[in-house]
Parts: sequence; C-alpha cells; structure tokens
Amino acid sequence: MAIHTNKKRMLKIPSIIDNNTMAIKSINIEKLNQQFLFLIFENIVNLKDIASNSNPPSINNSNLYNYQIPLPPLDAQEKIVQAIKSIEQKISSLQTELNSLNGKQKEILEKYLF
Repeated sequence: MAIHTNKKRMLKIPSIIDNNTMAIKSINIEKLNQQFLFLIFENIVNLKDIASNSNPPSINNSNLYNYQIPLPPLDAQEKIVQAIKSIEQKISSLQTELNSLNGKQKEILEKYLF
C-alpha cells in the first residue's frame, strides 16, 4: 500500500526494518545532505514509477540501482533545503490564514442567513 500511496518517511533515529519496507542510506555523508535526499524522493520520485509490475508491486535494489539523482555540491544542497523549508513555512502560514478566512466566511453566512 505504501507504493500505491507513494508514502515515504525520513527516520531520525537508527531503526530496524523488515522485508516489507525499504531504506536508502547515504554511504558518503560528507557529500550528501540527508534532508536533500528526502526532498528529492518526496517531491520527484514516484514509487509507482520505479516499482515492479508484479501483484502486489515491489521495489528492490535492481529497481533503484540505475536511478540517478543529480547531486550538487553540499553547500548548494543545504541552500536548496533551506529554500524549500522557507516555502513550506509560507504554505503553512497561508493555510492557517485560509482556514481562518473560511471560518469567518461561515460565521458571516450563519449570522445573516439564520
């Protein structure tokens, strides 16, 4: 179901996984920002596109082996992560404002119609 729903998570502590999950770990941590890698997978990689056509679909090392991810220098990765975090904060703020305005809209309608 995780493939079908394109569900991905970033673990922040060492964890044990079973054969129903898959993990990607950077070998060279000095050249890769983990959050950058997660953002690539979260926003660009669709699990259905790399999964097998079996029923149920699965992903294994051979599905990922030839998948290439552009890797800019570490400082550029960090800037990209910070820029995306800034955008996500703005989206969250706008969502809060939108929810508030929707509530006010409902209040106005209820006040004048009922």
